[in-house]
Amino acid sequence: MLMYTFFRQFNYCLPSPVKSLPTEILHEVFSWIIFFREHDLSYQWPNIQDIPLYIGQICSLWRSVALKTPLLWRTLPVLELHYPESTRSAIQLIILEDLMRRLGPTSAFDFKIIVRSEVWGRHCVILDRLTHHSSQWRVANFQCHWELFMGESLGDIINRLPLLEKLELSIFSLMPEVPTSDIILILFFSSAPRLRSVAVAGFPVQWLKLPFAQFEEYKEAKVTINLFLHVSHPLLDNLTSLSLSSSTYLPVVEKPVTLPKLRRLGMTLDNGPFIPSLSFFYFSSLTSLRLESNSLDTLSS
Repeated sequence: MLMYTFFRQFNYCLPSPVKSLPTEILHEVFSWIIFFREHDLSYQWPNIQDIPLYIGQICSLWRSVALKTPLLWRTLPVLELHYPESTRSAIQLIILEDLMRRLGPTSAFDFKIIVRSEVWGRHCVILDRLTHHSSQWRVANFQCHWELFMGESLGDIINRLPLLEKLELSIFSLMPEVPTSDIILILFFSSAPRLRSVAVAGFPVQWLKLPFAQFEEYKEAKVTINLFLHVSHPLLDNLTSLSLSSSTYLPVVEKPVTLPKLRRLGMTLDNGPFIPSLSFFYFSSLTSLRLESNSLDTLSS
């Protein structure tokens, strides 16, 4: 019994093996945590913004390594802009500047920004900070009114998106009915050499000048798509994943639309006047098909 007590007390005095790991290995482990959080959808991971906070609570060594690991801080908290700017806006700005300092001038980052209608046409410091660092954008998610893209608020990002891989645009206001001849193309995202994934909701994609030929994933909801009117559109050549909502209008074309590399297709159907039909498509590489409907009649049609 005396010997057992001795060994027990002796082991309590020994440092944990984890604490003896070199900081380089800890840095690599922390980076893999972010990788698995982004790719393993089967596990209930915490919010990606909270991961560095959990790590920093373990011990001072882990906190020190976490603060020096830019990848942990890559996903910014959701930014919500209002006018007039309030105390909350000031706090968001302080957090944004602190995270940008931890990221450094070259590390890519992801963000989601919600811009209320009253902000449009007014100077916004947070939006200025984001556009100033547009060369570091990796995933950009905008939820805003369409007027934001009609002004000059994002003018500084043109030709300054070398790292952008994914773009998400969600518009929560009705777009005006504008004749095709009067459409002014939005050029903000026209030059992004790494852009592979685009998702639009409530926004007519024909208003955007995008590098369609390099896309691999495209999602669309609550808009009318005209890309399929042109069966030779460059978007169709390299697309591997396509998701369309029930409100998408697929016009009748003379011959089926060919998507040679498409592997995943998802459609959400309802009883609308224009029901997407698989007869519009010709697939040669499709491996996954997902159909959702609130009506059995729609699905059977």
